Amino acid sequence: MSNSTVTLFKNKNYWLKIVFDGFLLLVAVFMAYFLKRGHVFLEPLYVKFIPLFFICWLISFFPTNKFRQKDSESNKLQLKSYLVSVCIFAGLLSLSLYFLKWYELSRFIVFGSVFIWLFLEFIVLSLLYYIPLNVDKKKTKKDWFPFYLLILECCILLCCFFGAHYFKKGSFNLNEEYEILLGVMCFSWVFVEIFVHKFRIPKTQSYIKVIWPFIKSIFLIVCIVSFFIFASRIHEFPRGLIFGSLMIFAFLELLIVSFYYFYISPKKTDEPSINLFKADVVKEQEIIQKVVNNNRIKEKYFITEGEYSSGLFKKKLKDIYLKKMPHVYQFVDKVIDISSLDIVSSEVISSGNPYNVEILPDSSMDLFINLHELNDYRRVNEYLIEVNRVIKDGAVFISKFEPKENRRISFLNKYPIYLANILYFLDFIWKRCFPKLPVLQKIYFSVTKGRNRVLSLTEGLGRIYFCGFEIIAMEEINNFIFFAAKKTGKPSTDPNPSYSPVFKMKRVGRYGKPIYIYKFRTMYPYSEYLQAFVTKQIGYGDKGKVKEDFRVTAWGSFLRRFWLDEAPQLINLFKGELSLVSVRPLSERFLANYPEDLKKERMKYKPGCFPPYVAYKMQAVDQYMDSERIYFCQKQKHPFWTDVKVLFVGLYNIVTNKIRSE
Repeated sequence: MSNSTVTLFKNKNYWLKIVFDGFLLLVAVFMAYFLKRGHVFLEPLYVKFIPLFFICWLISFFPTNKFRQKDSESNKLQLKSYLVSVCIFAGLLSLSLYFLKWYELSRFIVFGSVFIWLFLEFIVLSLLYYIPLNVDKKKTKKDWFPFYLLILECCILLCCFFGAHYFKKGSFNLNEEYEILLGVMCFSWVFVEIFVHKFRIPKTQSYIKVIWPFIKSIFLIVCIVSFFIFASRIHEFPRGLIFGSLMIFAFLELLIVSFYYFYISPKKTDEPSINLFKADVVKEQEIIQKVVNNNRIKEKYFITEGEYSSGLFKKKLKDIYLKKMPHVYQFVDKVIDISSLDIVSSEVISSGNPYNVEILPDSSMDLFINLHELNDYRRVNEYLIEVNRVIKDGAVFISKFEPKENRRISFLNKYPIYLANILYFLDFIWKRCFPKLPVLQKIYFSVTKGRNRVLSLTEGLGRIYFCGFEIIAMEEINNFIFFAAKKTGKPSTDPNPSYSPVFKMKRVGRYGKPIYIYKFRTMYPYSEYLQAFVTKQIGYGDKGKVKEDFRVTAWGSFLRRFWLDEAPQLINLFKGELSLVSVRPLSERFLANYPEDLKKERMKYKPGCFPPYVAYKMQAVDQYMDSERIYFCQKQKHPFWTDVKVLFVGLYNIVTNKIRSE
C-alpha cells in the first residue's frame, strides 16, 4: 500500500470520527430536550440555536486535535484532550449566548446536552477498548484504565442525587436551580475524576494508597460545590440533599473501587484461587510410604547421635525452652531420644517470621522445634518446604496448629456461652466462608495477611505430608495439636492440591481408555495425601471405603448419604464417556484385582452412572464382581429391560435409603 493511500485512509477515518461525534452531539441535544420538555419537537428558538451549537462544537475540537490521537498514547492523555475540548465548547457556548442575549434558553437543555454528549463519548471509548479495531490489545491494555468504572460512577452520582431529591422533596422533577446544581456537581466530578484519580488502579500498591485519590477527589468536589453555592448566593438548597447525596456517592464509590482492587490484586497467600467452573484432577498415587500410629509410640524415635551430644540440649530444653510448658516437654521426651541430640544441630524457636528458617543452611538440623502455630503463616506450604530444606533426612520437625474442630471450644473458654456462640458464628463467616469464595477470598487475605487462618485437622496433616513429612506422633495440648513429623523426602510437586468443590478422578473407561469422572468434593482439602495414614490407622470397611473417615466433611457426609456427590457425573454422561446404566467406573488399582474374564467383559461397555450393585444391594467389596456377573448375564438376554430395571430399582433403593454411598 502506498503512502498516499495510507494517508487517504487515515484522513477518511478522521472525518468519519468527526461525523460520528456530530451524530452523538445531535442525539445528546434531543435527549436533553426530551428530559426537560417531555417531547422532541423543537421550539423555533431551539431550531435557531442548533446551528450555533454545532459551530461552537466544530471550533472546540480543532485546537485539541482529539481525533488524531495515536493508539500508542495513554488513555489519560486521550481523555484530557476530550475534556479540554468540552471546556472550550462550554466556554464558546456561554460567550455566544451572552452576546446574543438568548437568556430564555433552558440552561439544563444547553449544558445538559454538553454533559450527555461527553457521557456518550465515554461510552464509545469504553466500547472501543473492549472491542478494539485493528489494535493489538495485548500491547495497549496496560495503558487503559477501566472506563466502565467511570461510567458506573456517573450513574451512581445521578442516582444518589435524584434519590436524595426524592427523599427530600417527594419527586424526581427538578426545578431550574436544582438542574444548575446537578450540572455543577457533574462537571465538578468529571474534572476532578480525570485530574486526580489514578484510573489504572495498581495491583501492587497498598489499599490505602489506592483509595486515597478517591478520598481526595470527593473532598475537592465538595469544595467546588460549596464555593458555587456561596458565590451564587443560593442558600435555600437543603444541605442534607447536597452533601448527603455526595457522601452516599463517596461510600458507594469506595466500595466499588475496593472490590475492584481486591479482585485484580495479586494473591498474597498459598490458598488456591477457586474456579467454580473448573475441576481439579486428583492424582491417585500414594505419597506416604510409612505411617506410624500417632499415639501409640512403643519406643522413642532415635534420630542420630550427634558429634557433640552430652545431654546438654535435653537439660536446656527442659529448664529453659520448655520450662513453662511441661506438657510439651513430656510430649517431646516421650516421642524422641533427646539425650542423643547435638545442641549444635538442634533448634528451638517460637516465631511466625519465615526469616528464622530461611537463614538456616540446607540439611543442617537434626531437630527443629517451632512453638508458633502453623495457622499464623501466610503461606503454610512455603514455610513447611523451607523446614524440609533445613533438616536432614529422617530428622524431626515439631510444631503445632489449632484445628478448626477446637475453635468453638476456644471461644467457650474465653466468653459466656451466648456471646461465644455469636462470636464463633461471625468467626465462621469471616475465616471459613470468605477465604473459600472468589473475590471475597482476596478481601480476606488482603486484610488479614493470612494470619490466624483456620485449618481443619485433615488439612493441617495433609499439608505436612504434602511437604515431605510423615507424622510419628500427635498429642492435643491446650487446644492445639502438637505433632512430631520426620522428613521422608522432598515435597510433592503436585501443582493443584484439592480445593475446588468439583474434582475429577481418573478411571478406566470403555476399551481401557482413561476417563476422568466428575464428583463433588466431600472431603477437606489435602485429604488425598493422607490416604495411607488413614487406612493404616482405621482400615477399610466392608464397602471398600475407609471406616469413619475423619476426612469427610459434615456436608460431604450428607451428599454421600443421598448420592448427591455423584451428580456431576451427568457431565460425563453428556460428554459420552458414561452410560446412564452400566458397570461402576473403577481405578486401575481396583481393576487389577478383577479376574481376566470379567475384566475383558466389562471392557466392552461404557461405565455407568447407575452400577448394578445399587439395584442388587450388593455393596460389599467382595460382592462387586458378583453383581456385575449377574448384570452381564441378564443384559445378554434382555439388554434394554435389564437397564430399565437396574435404573428404577436403583433409584428406589437410593430414595428409600436402602443403600448409601457412604
